[in-house]
Amino acid sequence: MLEILWSIGIEEQFYLLVAPLFLLIPSKRIVYFLLFFTVCYFIIYNIEDIDFFRKYKLLFYYFSMSGIIAVLSIKCPDFKVKSGVKGLIFFLFILYFVTDIFAAGTSELTYQLISMILFSVLIFCIVQTPYSLLENSRLKYLGKISYGIYMLHAIVMHFVGLIFMNLHSKILDHHPAIFILIFNLLTLTLTIFVSHFSYRYFESYFLKLKTAKTYTQP
Repeated sequence: MLEILWSIGIEEQFYLLVAPLFLLIPSKRIVYFLLFFTVCYFIIYNIEDIDFFRKYKLLFYYFSMSGIIAVLSIKCPDFKVKSGVKGLIFFLFILYFVTDIFAAGTSELTYQLISMILFSVLIFCIVQTPYSLLENSRLKYLGKISYGIYMLHAIVMHFVGLIFMNLHSKILDHHPAIFILIFNLLTLTLTIFVSHFSYRYFESYFLKLKTAKTYTQP
């Protein structure tokens, strides 16, 4: 749970650091600023004699690199990634998750560089072309409650784990594959269920409050 809160904290720290600077930078130079920030910060982060950023895993360059892609996608709406390049990106994405070819076969610096570029470009490819699967209303709703899913899944997972630790069913003891399947399905189902109610009765109140504050400001 602390790791989840940590990642949210890192994201907010990045916004607090970079977002105010946008007020001082002409909009046409934001991409150059983000590029400069990404390159410089990536180098500083990986300098061995400077361990502060690595100690607290202040991985700001992931956000700034994604920001570059986001700005370019808005400023260059007619730019299209060729289908062959998209196929290569998706293939590398699958390799990234189902193998350790990048993690085990490269240095830490190279692995970070690959991760930073791959995920940013992947998001650009997905956003650029609408996919019918991603346009599904149920999947869109999961996106709407994704904050709750992200924040609450660890709590649900521990709760389900406590229940399973007290079960002594022969099926669970002698069929680990079934145990894993049931555990993950139950965790996923309960997470979505809890996140739905969190969004409906808790988060939506603050979202409406934020909207009201925005429209009432002079």
